[in-house]
Amino acid sequence: MLYGMLEQFRMRGMTVESAALPQLERLWRAARQTREAEDDEAAEERWWWAWTAVCPSGSLTVGAVKEVERRLQENGVLVDEGEEGGGWRVQVADAFQSAGASVEWMFPAAAERTAAVHRRHALLLRELRWMWPGEGNALGADTPGGLVPVQALMSEGGRRAALGWLSRRHADEWWLEDASGAVRLHWPTNAGEVAWMAELAAERQLVGEGGFAVVEGVCHASASALAVERLRAPPLGGFPAELPRRVERDAAVRDDDIVAHAEEDLSTEGTLWLLVAADVHLDDEETLRRLQQLLCQLYGGNENGARTISADAAPQCVFVLCGPFLRHGADALSAADGETSHAPQHAHAHSNAIDALTQACARLGAMIRAFQPALRASRSQWVLVPAASDPGGIAKVLPRPPLPSSAVAALCAHSGLSPNSVHAAANPCRLHLQVATKQNGGGDMAATSPATLQVLVHRTRLLARQLARHALLPPGHWPCARQHPDAEHALTAGVFRTLLSQRHLCPLPFQQQPLFWELDARALGTSAEVNGVCRPPDLLVLADDDLPPHCLSAPTTAYPLPPGRPLPMTTHCISTGALRPDGHGVGVSIGSGGRSVQTRLLHLDAAPAPDEE
Repeated sequence: MLYGMLEQFRMRGMTVESAALPQLERLWRAARQTREAEDDEAAEERWWWAWTAVCPSGSLTVGAVKEVERRLQENGVLVDEGEEGGGWRVQVADAFQSAGASVEWMFPAAAERTAAVHRRHALLLRELRWMWPGEGNALGADTPGGLVPVQALMSEGGRRAALGWLSRRHADEWWLEDASGAVRLHWPTNAGEVAWMAELAAERQLVGEGGFAVVEGVCHASASALAVERLRAPPLGGFPAELPRRVERDAAVRDDDIVAHAEEDLSTEGTLWLLVAADVHLDDEETLRRLQQLLCQLYGGNENGARTISADAAPQCVFVLCGPFLRHGADALSAADGETSHAPQHAHAHSNAIDALTQACARLGAMIRAFQPALRASRSQWVLVPAASDPGGIAKVLPRPPLPSSAVAALCAHSGLSPNSVHAAANPCRLHLQVATKQNGGGDMAATSPATLQVLVHRTRLLARQLARHALLPPGHWPCARQHPDAEHALTAGVFRTLLSQRHLCPLPFQQQPLFWELDARALGTSAEVNGVCRPPDLLVLADDDLPPHCLSAPTTAYPLPPGRPLPMTTHCISTGALRPDGHGVGVSIGSGGRSVQTRLLHLDAAPAPDEE
C-alpha cells in the first residue's frame, strides 16, 4: 500500500519527506476508506485539490500533511478520529440495501402477498404459544385448551380460541382467517353477551380490518359461523407482573416536567440526545430559524457561530429530521408547473422536485456550517426520514426509499460535515445506538461491554385516522376515551398499543396501505432480529399529522432465536408533534449506557431574522 501511495504522489510531481511518511500513510488510509464508502468523485477531486493548494512546491513535509488533514476534515473528505472513537455510535439500517424497489414489489401475485401475512401470523403465534402457560396474566385463565387453527373452530365442538387476521367482505360481514382457512364471525346481540366489547374498549386498542385478534367462541352450525364470545388484541408482552410500576406511566407530554428550556444544561457527560422533529420544511425561513434556535441552545452560539462552547462540553446528538422537506411537496411542484401524468412530463416534474429539495438541503447546510466545529467534535449525526410527498418514492407505498443522494451531497458540501455523519434513511427508519460501558471493576476499553438501543422512527400521515376508520370498536366507544381529560392523548396511546400489539407499523387492509411486500418483515415489523434475539424497539417514535406530542412506556418481550427463555423489556413510545407550524419537537436524553431514558418537549419559536428586528 505504501508503494502505491508514493507512486500516486510521484505521478503528480510530489515528493515526500521521510519524517512525514507515518502520518501520511495513516491519513491516506482514512481518506481512502471514506472515499470508497461514499463512492464520491467530488471527494476524490477535493482530496487532490487540498494537496496541490498546500504544497505548490511539490514537497510534502510534516507540517504540510497536518494542514492537509485539517482541510480534508473541513471539506468532508476525512472523518475525524473522534467520530470513530468513544461515545455513542450510530448505525442506520437500510431495508432496501443495494437493490431499488420495483413495481413488482408493490403489486405481487396474491399468493406472495398472502405469504407475507402468513409470516406475520407465524411470528405472533410463536409468541402467544409461549405466553399461553401464563394465561392468567395474558390471555385469560378461563380459556380451555390452547390456540387452534381457524379451520378447527368449525370442525371441533365446544368453545375454542384461534389467532387470525380480521377481514371484512361486506359492510357488516367480518371474517377471521389464517393459513388453514377462514370462518365467518357471528356477533351476539344480547347485551349480556357482548363482554368482548367492554374488554376491547378497556384495552384501548384499534383492532380491526387488516389486524390480528384472538377470537374465542362456539360453532354456530345453523348460521355456518362462529358465535363470538370473546375477542382480544394480542398482548403486548408476557411479563406484566415483573415490570416496575413506572413503565405503566401513560401521560401526555406536559410542559411542567419535560420541557427543555434554553437555560438547561444539555451537555451531561456520556449522554446522547435524540432530537426528533417532523414537518421540517427546509424551503421555509421560519423552519430554518427554529432549527437554528435549537443549535444555539445546544452549542451555546448564535446564528453566526459566535461564543460556541468548547468541544469537550458539546453534547453528542442525533438529529432526526422527518419530512415533508418541501412546503408544497413534489406533487404540488408538478401541479404548479402545469404538468400532467404523461410519462415525459411527469419525469420532468420529478426532476424539478429533486432540484428543489437539493437547493433546500444546501440552505440547511449553510445554516449548519456555523456550528460545524461543535458538531464534529461531539460526533453528532443527522438522519433525514422522507414523508409521502417527498421525491424519490412511489405514491404512498411503504417503506419509502431514502432521499436522492444529490440532496445529501448538497447538505454535506455546504455544512462541512463528513458524509459519514449525514444519513438518508428509509421510512420507516431503524437506528442502532451503541455505547461502550465499563463493566464492574472498571478498566480500559478492552474491559467494556456494548449497550445497544434500537430506535424505530416512522413518519406517517393520518395513520391514527385510518386505524380508527377500520377498527371494530372506534375510539368514540371507549369509556376511558370519553372520560379522559384529553381525548387526543387517549387516541395516541391507543395507536401505540395497537402497533406494539400487532407487531407491525401498518395493520391496515391491503387496499388501504400498499406495501413493498418483499420488505414487509424487516422494514415494517416492530420487532427485529438483533444479535440472535427477536426484540421490539427500545424507542418507538411516531410522527403523525393527527397525533399531539405524547409519551408512554409499555411492557414488551424479546425472544431469543432459536427459541429460549423470553426476556422482559420496556418500549418507550413517543409522538413528536409538528415543527411546522407548532414549533414542537421532542428531545430524548439517553444516559448511563442506555439505562436511563427521559423525554422532553421542545418549544422552538421562530425568532425574527436580524433584518426583520
